[in-house]
This record gives sequence, C-alpha cells and structure tokens, in this order.
Amino acid sequence: TEPSAAPPTETTSPAAPVVASSLDSLASPALVTFEGAGGYVLHGSYWEGPPGAPAALLLHQLGADRAEWSPVIVALVEAGFSVLAYDQRGHGASVDAPDGTHRGPRELSAEEWAAYPSDATAALRGLAARDAPPRTVVLGGSSVGSSAALVAGAEAAEGSVAGIFALSPGRRYRGIDAVAPLAPYEGPVNADTPDLAAA
Repeated sequence: TEPSAAPPTETTSPAAPVVASSLDSLASPALVTFEGAGGYVLHGSYWEGPPGAPAALLLHQLGADRAEWSPVIVALVEAGFSVLAYDQRGHGASVDAPDGTHRGPRELSAEEWAAYPSDATAALRGLAARDAPPRTVVLGGSSVGSSAALVAGAEAAEGSVAGIFALSPGRRYRGIDAVAPLAPYEGPVNADTPDLAAA
C-alpha cells in the first residue's frame, strides 16, 4: 500500500511521550497522525513555524521516540523552523500495527524495518500538503532514523529536501542500505546551508 499523501491529522490520542523539560519553553505542539507504508498509523508532534518557514523532519534511533530530539527541537523552533518529530513504527505511540497487534522494535519484521524510509517519505508528503507548506525541508536522523532519512532524501522529488544530517547511520542497519543512496548527494550538510546556519 502506498503511503498517504494527506497532511498529518491533528489528534488527541494517544498521549504524547514524556519529553524533556527543555520543551517547556515552547508552545505546545499539535499532536498529529499520518499513514505510513502498509497502512501503519504513525504518531508525532508538529510545531508550526511562521508562514513559509523552513521545516525539519526528525527521525529517532532504535529504542527511542520523538522526545529524543527535544534539545534540537527547541533550537530549531527558536530559529524559526516548523518541526515534525514522529515515533517510528514499533516505538513510542506508534506500536499498533494495521492488523491490530502491538509491536515493539523486537517484534518488527524485516519488511517493517524496510518500510522506515517509506514512512519518512509519507511524512515529507504530509508536510508538503499542509495549508502553509514549508519553503524547504531538512531531514535529520539518528542511527536507524538516519539511515531512513538518507534513503527518503535520496528518493524525494528534486529540490524538495534541502539537506540531511545523519547521526551514526549504518551501512545496512536493520536492512536499510544507507550507502547506495549517498550517490546523488553533492556534499555534506553543513552550517553554510542558509536555513541551517540560523539554527
């Protein structure tokens, strides 16, 4: 099943994970859901920046959840970014599979791990479908999240992803090939990237 292109839907359940107190300085995020690959419902938090603001999509590491990014979220929001951080399948609030079973990271199949980049692509499409789409998007990932970010960024439409920061991607972590997708990239994301320099 192709992931949904609809914008993330604001919701009131399930409860957001407990986050670090550093987020207390920000306005409360919208709790959102969106459909990933195979009908898997993913839960996230969305901080909307000013109209036309750049956006960051953040993908956490194995065994974590969206709260992992709390200090980065604060820095990005304060720099004027919109930010979407979601719980990847098998983590946080995103543990209910389409077949009704509860799946943590240990219960995910190889096919479910392989769907991580497609889930990130669905999140990118959701950002683009918002009423005030971002002018540019940066992907950030940690561990398996960075592998998914690299693949999703490489597969994204030309010009739709301005850059990627990847913390500890694996060569084939959980079966996600993070090396082959690097071929289209011209160079590393760095502080010279205009929207990132402010963050």
